[in-house]
Amino acid sequence: MRAWRAITRELRHYDSAVIAARDRDGYPVSVRCVPIPDERTATFAVALPEGLGVESGPAWLLCHFHDERFWSLRSFGARGSLERTGGSWRFRPARFVPGMGGVAASIRLFVGGRRRARGYLATRGLEPPAIPWDRIIAIKHEVRATTRRNDSRTTGG
Repeated sequence: MRAWRAITRELRHYDSAVIAARDRDGYPVSVRCVPIPDERTATFAVALPEGLGVESGPAWLLCHFHDERFWSLRSFGARGSLERTGGSWRFRPARFVPGMGGVAASIRLFVGGRRRARGYLATRGLEPPAIPWDRIIAIKHEVRATTRRNDSRTTGG
């Protein structure tokens, strides 16, 4: 029930979700849906199109949001199972999986990514690659200059 409550609380921030499950041949199927919480059963009703061959079994629910420039990322996921009951589909969560959202999640992502990268390189006896910061900064300046030129053309300035 704890996972159900956490998901219900987070769902308020999203218009829809994506549920991933398997079809009758074992292939993954992903469908956009709007999960409807049912506190009595601690499940979420999900409408799935007929004809996809979706089967009951393990499932994953994902919600994410970002703005048009891919900033302000917010997300979460949930592991569980997809069940067919009484002619409708229900997602029964087993685990809430926090995603991005806020400063703490960004720090976890950054620190965790660095830790995993160091471990990956150490396991293979590799050194981190040299990063050509001067070239990256030059490209950044070129893009900004091009953007300013294009903006002045479209605004007549």
